[in-house]
Amino acid sequence: DEQMLPTAFNLDTVSFPTLSNNFQLLKDSGKQVLLPLVVQRPSDVPNQVEDGCVLSSVANSDCFEGKFYGKSVIFPDPFKSAWMEQSYAELETELVNLGPIAGWHLHDTWPANDLTQGCDIPRFTPRGLTLDQSLCHNNWIQSVNSSFNSQHSQYSLEVSNSLHRLRSTTYQFAGVHQLGQASAGGFLGSAVPATWQGMAASLREIMMLGLAGQSQVSMPACGTTSSEDQEDVGLLCLRWFQLGSYMASLRSFYSDMDNTRMPYKLPKTYQNYITWALEKRYKLLPYLRTLQVDWTETGTPLVRPMFLHFPSSEFFGLWEQFMVGPDLVVAPILSEDQELVSIHLPQGTWYDFNSGNKYISPSNRNILKVKTKLYQIPVFQRGGTVMVLYDSTDGKQSITEVDATANFELNIGLDCNSSPRQQKSLSSCTASSSTPWHLATDHRENGPKATINVESYQTMGNISITITGDPSLIDKNLSLVYISGLSLPSTPTISLPSGTVERECVPNLAEPCLSWDPELNLLMLKNLNIDLQKECSAGCDIGWTI
Repeated sequence: DEQMLPTAFNLDTVSFPTLSNNFQLLKDSGKQVLLPLVVQRPSDVPNQVEDGCVLSSVANSDCFEGKFYGKSVIFPDPFKSAWMEQSYAELETELVNLGPIAGWHLHDTWPANDLTQGCDIPRFTPRGLTLDQSLCHNNWIQSVNSSFNSQHSQYSLEVSNSLHRLRSTTYQFAGVHQLGQASAGGFLGSAVPATWQGMAASLREIMMLGLAGQSQVSMPACGTTSSEDQEDVGLLCLRWFQLGSYMASLRSFYSDMDNTRMPYKLPKTYQNYITWALEKRYKLLPYLRTLQVDWTETGTPLVRPMFLHFPSSEFFGLWEQFMVGPDLVVAPILSEDQELVSIHLPQGTWYDFNSGNKYISPSNRNILKVKTKLYQIPVFQRGGTVMVLYDSTDGKQSITEVDATANFELNIGLDCNSSPRQQKSLSSCTASSSTPWHLATDHRENGPKATINVESYQTMGNISITITGDPSLIDKNLSLVYISGLSLPSTPTISLPSGTVERECVPNLAEPCLSWDPELNLLMLKNLNIDLQKECSAGCDIGWTI
């Protein structure tokens, strides 16, 4: 939309007044776009019946003609897959030269029609089918010899499948969800108003659809429409973006000149905190990518209700907090006047993901009350886990930029509780990776993965890193290591694959160094620059002794 683009992207309308120039701007900045696509076609294109269109009825062989944003349109027959794929392939060839297109945003796979006054009233309406903005129930789909009433649930799915089979369609989101859609792409999420209740409903939908097999659901950050009941949307939008930064996907929505909910329209303080939340999201990219691949192989969603990992009665019906993968518990702030967040932490050891502070939950019934902070929402890492993250994402404005500049970081939360099953003593602590972490920025069959195991015994300990797959595809070093819950009598000496570290970290120091906080039981190893491809292809260790 030539008029809306300057509003959406906050662009200079003098320097970038056209769609082509806007694509060039994105191309020069290294960013990519999802190209919007609708299923309707202009009604004046020749050979519509032969190509495949939805007919007026079984007795009328003319293409059904409707209205879409004031334009006369017809509706393709998506079950004629060869024709659909040929049409989309031609469109792809025309548009791919415009700029860096990452995939498709199927804005309206549902056959929306603004002219339904001529539709006959059906004898019954299937659940989920509305006739106020759709095809008529008796419109005829010739390729399957059936009415739209009988095929309505498959129409959008077939459109997605046709587009999915294009070579370049590696990323696709549609505005309609049905079972089976996950094989072709993600779901944009249901329309919700910009209210606190709308945010809670959006979170619950994402968890429910994840259980139904669709993990790629986009959270509509700050709602899809403004609400008359919500006067001040600033705090709401901040909390919604903070929540959305832990989702598989998130988006901003605007309509006409209603752009007050766009991030750059919010108070400057909120803008800074949203930026911080997105930078934290970038740090999680190796973790999120691994979870995404696991979803394609196992069906386990990225965002999960608590009871999926902890099937206890205390967590059934708990939709106000969730897990991201097996290692993180996130407790969003879902009301405007909330001063304390009540967090149900399962029994065991947990660490504040932002500070490294340790918490012990004595039982599944335990509730931890945390004071709210404007700049972040509560997130906890499970004790006994090792997460692979990116080390530095400050100031980065795109995933492409982060992938090109960041190195890896290990975030280790030790579990020091005695467990006869694991044959641990009271003086020992352990941690391990919940799954082999993917180290490549793109998914390949033989891509490199890292499995990490950690053991600590009183005055000594070791981090063991095992690489599987093709290590030549690793183009990053291991730069940072954080170990939370490490109790030592004094500052340790660190052994690396290519030397030792004894020097304390000071500002602007580029050499390997360490920082030990005995009160927080937190050890940081910085500037390690361990070449995972060369030094760890056959396995490597990081150790410490007193």
